[in-house]
Amino acid sequence: MNTFNGVRIDTFQRQYRVYSGAFCGKSHIDNGGKIILPTSALDEIARLNIVYPMLFKITNNKHSTHTHCGVLEFSAEEGRVYIPFWMQEHLRLNPGQMVTVTSATLPKGTFVKLRPQQKAFIEVSDPKAVLEQKLRNFSCLTKGDTIMINYNSQNYLIDITEVATPSGQCSAVSIVETDVSVEFERPLDMPPSPVKTAPTEDVFQIPIPVKKKKSQEKEEEKEEPKFVPFQAGGRRLDGKSIKMGSSPPVKQGVPPPAETKPAPTTTTTTQPPSTGGGGMVFGSSKKTPSTTSTTAAKPPVKKEEEKPQEKKFNAFSGQGRSLK
Repeated sequence: MNTFNGVRIDTFQRQYRVYSGAFCGKSHIDNGGKIILPTSALDEIARLNIVYPMLFKITNNKHSTHTHCGVLEFSAEEGRVYIPFWMQEHLRLNPGQMVTVTSATLPKGTFVKLRPQQKAFIEVSDPKAVLEQKLRNFSCLTKGDTIMINYNSQNYLIDITEVATPSGQCSAVSIVETDVSVEFERPLDMPPSPVKTAPTEDVFQIPIPVKKKKSQEKEEEKEEPKFVPFQAGGRRLDGKSIKMGSSPPVKQGVPPPAETKPAPTTTTTTQPPSTGGGGMVFGSSKKTPSTTSTTAAKPPVKKEEEKPQEKKFNAFSGQGRSLK
């Protein structure tokens, strides 16, 4: 015996041959989640104590698959049940195969997560408004089902990935006279969002300093001359050379030029040999010894410091003149 909120409830259970809505000329049942039962089922249910709205569980015993649904009307032939085509595909049923229909009691759901199989469904003007309108043809939703919705002559398949009640998740919920929050997952045929790849070494390459040896550092210091300011020479306005009081700066790394001293000069005068006591003498009227060899050193050159210093030129130091 089953109870619901402390009240005893009865169970309706019958076996029927299953067919889709196209066999009875009512293909509109494919756009919802309700079935058509025979009139005898209504007579039996009326005598039982069951919970409304009437919900049923359809089970394919051969493949151990099941789903939940509501009832649209009681107008089917005896021994037959008409179900939506998407439900027949989900339960893996063939037309005329036997199924078990059992009455069910489901809690009211508050949350449903859906995953469209086509990207085109989320590209409609307002997919949530379309879904709200189409779910009115459903009395309950079962986790793992793939329902079908028709919009603008286009059929969209939607997977039920998660259902929940205020007390937590469950396998099936009722959506009659209740507020349900709907959440969409990424469509099945939509490619995943691009993932940022790690930067390559060429783009983000950071140089690592290498410690040099002391010998290499000394060589580099010798090779690279340092900058010394005020090395250039000056020029006079009168064109004369400038005599600096101090020696010109020597570039670093270049040895100073060696000082050159003037070589002593040697003069030799040779007189032609005489012919006798009163012979002829060429080049002079005076008598000189027959052979004279003299070596005289050049007088010492005065140092640069002993020379009188020239008067330095002072620019703009002249006297003015009047045109009068």
